[in-house]
Amino acid sequence: MSPNPRENLSVVHLPLGRRALYAPPALIASTRPMDYCCGRCGSVLLNAEAGQVHNLLIYCIECRSYNSTDN
Repeated sequence: MSPNPRENLSVVHLPLGRRALYAPPALIASTRPMDYCCGRCGSVLLNAEAGQVHNLLIYCIECRSYNSTDN
């Protein structure tokens, strides 16, 4: 388990015309991260500082769900 603080992302349906990044492995946006986890299965999908990443969709390959960085 990671020592980083954790926050669950919101599970969403893929909006028409949008694309998503696939994870894990986790996408890395910061060297002092918070773990952003799949809202369905808890897999770490993104390492970023709080409030750093917006308007991003991430497809969790573990449970096949789409997650949004915007709640």
